[in-house]
Amino acid sequence: MIKLFGINEYIPIYQWRADVDAAKFHKSIDFLKDITIKLLTGLLLLNGGAIVASLTFIGTLINSPNSIYINKFTEPLLYFAIGSAVAVILCGITYFSQSYYSAAIDSSLSILSIQQYKVLNQRKIEFYLAQQAEAVNDMEKAHLSKIVDGLYRDDANYDDEINKLKSEQTCENCKGDTFRKIAIAVFLIDLGLFFYGVYHMSLILLIL
Repeated sequence: MIKLFGINEYIPIYQWRADVDAAKFHKSIDFLKDITIKLLTGLLLLNGGAIVASLTFIGTLINSPNSIYINKFTEPLLYFAIGSAVAVILCGITYFSQSYYSAAIDSSLSILSIQQYKVLNQRKIEFYLAQQAEAVNDMEKAHLSKIVDGLYRDDANYDDEINKLKSEQTCENCKGDTFRKIAIAVFLIDLGLFFYGVYHMSLILLIL
């Protein structure tokens, strides 16, 4: 008589492993997301605050003898305004980068899940092969052979699925890396615009 593989004892173990792996991935992505949000918020506050401070200072010059220098504030204000616009664009670029990395993480979790099914499938194969070796009835051996063949096919399907997901993960990580590099370049440009605006503002203040 053929014994059926008892799967219930393995389910809690694999579920626990899946939950731990998922928690690690999500903790990592949440940490990066928090840092990114703080950096982008800081850029917007820097440029926005510089614009407000410049306009406030210009307001104090309108009725003063130095009002002839007001037009000189156009250039630093332009840098701050462009910096604010670039910061908004940077938010969009960062969104695309994070979305690709999130997709790559989802692929990783899917791979881990399939690998756990594959390990469980290997246990099934070992279980039924052991029965096949002890079987004395030819019909029973033939039936067990069909079961094992089906499990081997499942194993091959798992491998194909894992390879497909790994290919997708590589592509998603590649796209995420590309957008990340663009985001870093745009961030440095935005920071440069801010400091360039501050430099021009300091030159004007030296004249006053």
